[in-house]
Amino acid sequence: MFTKIFILFFLFAATAGGQIITNNLVADYQAGAGYTLTEAGQVSQWSDQHNTLNNDGVTNNAVQSDPVLMPLATTDRWGDACVLYPNGEVISYTNPVAVGNALDIPATLTCHSRTSSVYAVCTGPYSHEAQCLLQFTNWAGSVFVGWRSNQGASEYWPMSPLTANLNDTNIFPPMNKAVFTVIGSPTATAWFWNTNKATGAALAAQAFTGAQIGGNLIGSYYGGQIYRLLIYRDSHSDAQALQVINALIAAHNVRTNYSTVVVSRGESNTAGVNANRLKSWTWQLMERYPEVKWYNHGVGSSFISTNGTTGNVWYENDFTYVDLVYDSNAVSNLLFVRGNGNDLNTQGGSLPTFGRLTNYTAQRASRGWKVVVDTLGDGVNDVSNYNLMIRTNVVASWFGRVDSGAGSAVETRLTDNANRTYFYADGTHYVNAGHSVIRDHFSRWLDGYLGYKTFGAATITTGTLNLGP
Repeated sequence: MFTKIFILFFLFAATAGGQIITNNLVADYQAGAGYTLTEAGQVSQWSDQHNTLNNDGVTNNAVQSDPVLMPLATTDRWGDACVLYPNGEVISYTNPVAVGNALDIPATLTCHSRTSSVYAVCTGPYSHEAQCLLQFTNWAGSVFVGWRSNQGASEYWPMSPLTANLNDTNIFPPMNKAVFTVIGSPTATAWFWNTNKATGAALAAQAFTGAQIGGNLIGSYYGGQIYRLLIYRDSHSDAQALQVINALIAAHNVRTNYSTVVVSRGESNTAGVNANRLKSWTWQLMERYPEVKWYNHGVGSSFISTNGTTGNVWYENDFTYVDLVYDSNAVSNLLFVRGNGNDLNTQGGSLPTFGRLTNYTAQRASRGWKVVVDTLGDGVNDVSNYNLMIRTNVVASWFGRVDSGAGSAVETRLTDNANRTYFYADGTHYVNAGHSVIRDHFSRWLDGYLGYKTFGAATITTGTLNLGP
């Protein structure tokens, strides 16, 4: 395969937030530096830069020979270089992609579970699925940096290894870019989301040779953007960890304080099934509003259901899913709700589904959430009657309402599920442009709520309304 080699050196050893520790640094992967790229912009090699800061004579370049598994060199919406893992766990069970992306770090990288410190500047959980950012190759089935998913139990994206409920933490990171840190020591394990810390028992003692960035080894694929990854053969103290974290926060413009929290709740169309390069409507909103803390809790094949029902259901699960990320210090905790097509298709159509929706939103409002409800696009049973109920009924538990769906007076793009510009070939799920329609409507509402813009009676039928960056 023909490749182009791009070597860009812009090393962040010293920043306004402090200095990166160089002692015992054994790997340093920086977005925009040391790429070997295919003509399609895929990363076949991400060269280790740590010898620029700590020259130990060893280079641990991360490589991938299979184009299907290669991530992409790109920039984020704000122009910052990043390595995009475009598939992610939620895409792994949809066509045409069946695998995640991965870069393999060679066995020249050696360290130990109890004397290692890893720092990653990256976006957080793309969806509710388990995701692995970094796994050491010879530690089968486990994850050093990642997020667990244990649907049905009291867990919601905890930052934790994926091994047998080991060391679950009370850190539930959002989708936003952050500094994620894991430090293994002989006596404990420490996790940080930015400067927020949690601790657990020491990991099992294990020497490491080699690693993988991305999770393809265990099928829990990372989806997101990586800006920098540092690996140390040392257990950093809290003071050392905060020194590195604050330096990375400053170097990569990481936001650490949020006054508004948004959880997107829905089924597979909220999860992002069939969205390309992670462009679910929640991800697109996160790109547009980095000052808002975003969580995507779209779960494929889920139902709204009602009190006393168990399984993949919103009503019961959200006491332990959605409520765990409620931030009592935030000015607003918003719940953006779309659904549920699965209820409409299999649970009796519009009338009982609307009843379940209003019961669910009343429950969520009673827990402090400000609920904003959207209509649904074409492609599900009885959607016209269901959307009409959403448009015409006054529901006390709804803080807001948007109307992106079929039959909308201000929107036509999701009215015909045969329109492949917006709908996937199955006529049920959306492609990127369809997700952008939903983004536009929630964006318009959020702009008004946050006081950014006033739109008056303007419509967004054609998608041409200027909604900001």
